[in-house]
Amino acid sequence: MMMICSQLSSQTPSTPAQDSLYDENYHQAMEKVAAGNVPSAIFYLKECIKIRPTAASLYYDLARMYDRLQDATQTLYYARKAYALSPSNLWWEEYLLSTAIKYKKYEEAENVMEERYKRDGRFLDELLGLYVINKHWDSIITTLTAREEENELTPKEFHSLLEAYTQKGEYKTIIKR
Repeated sequence: MMMICSQLSSQTPSTPAQDSLYDENYHQAMEKVAAGNVPSAIFYLKECIKIRPTAASLYYDLARMYDRLQDATQTLYYARKAYALSPSNLWWEEYLLSTAIKYKKYEEAENVMEERYKRDGRFLDELLGLYVINKHWDSIITTLTAREEENELTPKEFHSLLEAYTQKGEYKTIIKR
């Protein structure tokens, strides 16, 4: 189901003619979605964006349409755009993250997870998992070293730190630790 949400408060004032054109295009887009005509729905959603370029919900709707077409590049582009326009919308953050993982775009997933970890340290395991997938050993070392300055590392975190040093071939550091 398409997300219908009004973002008028963040829009610049529009004329009644623009509002009418927007409403007509959006109505057409939803009719095309209901009929299963995704390419036409995309066309009408893009027409809506011309009228309201900062309406994050339109970009989310486009991401969902491109996802139906299995177009990873466009899906992630529009999901990223929706999230960038409304970063407090955690649903769109979740959609971006899950879509990135679905399409095996782990760098993108890592970027989202880093933002989550900044907000809530409970996402450390997920972030470390993405660092391992992407072979970002320095990021593991940096993240866990910073965490170690604040708290004692758990045995699992300490093991992850040693594994990152091993992957980098920093055996002297491992011996010191």
